[in-house]
Amino acid sequence: LVLEEDPFTRLRANRPALERGLVWVMPDDISGESCGMKLERVAAMLGVEGDFNYLLSTCDDVAWMCNMRGSDVPYNPLFYSYLVIHRDSMDLFVSSTSLDDESKMHLKKNKIRIHDYDSFGSFLGKMNKDFLVIAPLNKTSMATYSQIDISNVAGMQGDNIPGGVVGFLKSVKNKCEIDGFGKAMVYDGVAWVKFWMSMEKMLADGQLRVTENDLAQLLISKRGENSDYKGESFHPIVAFASNGAQPHYCANETNPTYIESGNFLLVDTGAHYPFGTTDTTRTFAIGDLDQESKLDYTAVLKGMINLSKAVFPRGTRGASMDMLARGEVYKRGKRYLHGTGHGVGHFLCVHEGPQSIRAEENPVVFQPGMVTSNEPAIYQEGNYGIRIENMLVCKEWKETCHGEFLCFETLTLVPIDKNPVISSELGQENIEWLNNYHSVVYKTLSPFLDESERVWLSEKTSNI
Repeated sequence: LVLEEDPFTRLRANRPALERGLVWVMPDDISGESCGMKLERVAAMLGVEGDFNYLLSTCDDVAWMCNMRGSDVPYNPLFYSYLVIHRDSMDLFVSSTSLDDESKMHLKKNKIRIHDYDSFGSFLGKMNKDFLVIAPLNKTSMATYSQIDISNVAGMQGDNIPGGVVGFLKSVKNKCEIDGFGKAMVYDGVAWVKFWMSMEKMLADGQLRVTENDLAQLLISKRGENSDYKGESFHPIVAFASNGAQPHYCANETNPTYIESGNFLLVDTGAHYPFGTTDTTRTFAIGDLDQESKLDYTAVLKGMINLSKAVFPRGTRGASMDMLARGEVYKRGKRYLHGTGHGVGHFLCVHEGPQSIRAEENPVVFQPGMVTSNEPAIYQEGNYGIRIENMLVCKEWKETCHGEFLCFETLTLVPIDKNPVISSELGQENIEWLNNYHSVVYKTLSPFLDESERVWLSEKTSNI
């Protein structure tokens, strides 16, 4: 359905205009690749002869292609934009008020012509008749298609690569991007340590009544102590007891939930830094827990570790690995209805495709460089939620006579609560994985902590 008029203008006559912030340049030493290099790879992957018009209307793909970021969309460093890619140049449609002199120079240097955002439709109607028009089918609206004069172009072709050519290339991170994720994980890990340590002190003080929102703001404040912190990558999920059974819970500030003893506290938050994005979930035992709760926690942890240790042949899809994590939850006679893993952008959207790890089939195969979350869970309605999440990067493992094999490396550097773990259920191999993981966490984060924080972290990361 294509509407000639925006129906919401009549429903809300005084609707405020979209806010447009400044767009800034992401340097090549952070992106790891110039706009020109990306353009060459897109053209090569499309494999068409002659010039073309490749239409992009997804803001994260546009930002990645142009090596630029913005602040128009809450929790996402994006700017409202369209992009038309040609073999040797690009046309960017963006608000003129969003560009400063540095951005304009960057665009000119990279053969990216600037157009007003609202002129995209008229541009579509005047495209060169000799050019083939290509667009990712599942990312292009009918409104965009309707403005193309079919009789005035050489033809139209769908981009049938899942996620589109640009989306796929964006998902495979280069060395600079992966190194940036590593740096972001150090900064975020330090903030988590300071947060957990402060949270324990707050909860131990019988005079304080601590709410979920108090803790969300506490972690934000700890991140804010780092000058490179660019904001949260999604609205913080801080959920105590039965609230944790809602996977995307949002704390109620007017009718707050107070943290008490005897249940789980689930904290799922992420942050943006100029060189990487984080997404981490930890579930904390607040006070004493019953055996059933500990068995559930151990099953979730076991599933998360199983997937972290995965070794698989090149060409493997996410659905083939999902049971490594989900199977441990099934063994408890329970299940979670969301995916186990989603792609994560490089200082872009915290949820990114095209790869995923979930029960449903996804034709995208894992490639070295893809960064993906790992977050099995158990939700006990009316009681608690348990989710443990790390981020993984896919890497080459080794080549044998049977072909090439890949593996995962864990990026996240945040200690995991050991108190609810039942060691006999976790198993020796998984205990060794957890101990090794905690050893890496301590060695990596301790140089950035003061003495009291190092002592605290040493205890949290000690062997079990």
